[in-house]
Amino acid sequence: VAVSPDSSRLYIAGNHQQFHVIDIATRRRIATVTHGQGGSFGIAASPDGARVYLMATGADSVVILGTAPYALQSVVELDGFYLRSDSISLS
Repeated sequence: VAVSPDSSRLYIAGNHQQFHVIDIATRRRIATVTHGQGGSFGIAASPDGARVYLMATGADSVVILGTAPYALQSVVELDGFYLRSDSISLS
């Protein structure tokens, strides 16, 4: 879970390769994006709020999602790395 820099949105790395956006003021889901990269365990918003980054363990990649609109921007493969929930280590 991460919060947008302006504290208006809650970002959730959900099950089933999904990313959810919750409007904090209304407590309503405003977007769901399926990224297709397996399970995810880490999530962070960029300082300017334009992107959200997910660590995808199923594909050993970083998923980059845009916030205007909420959509998949790109996937960065981490060749040679193995992602785990407690660390990132060389394979």
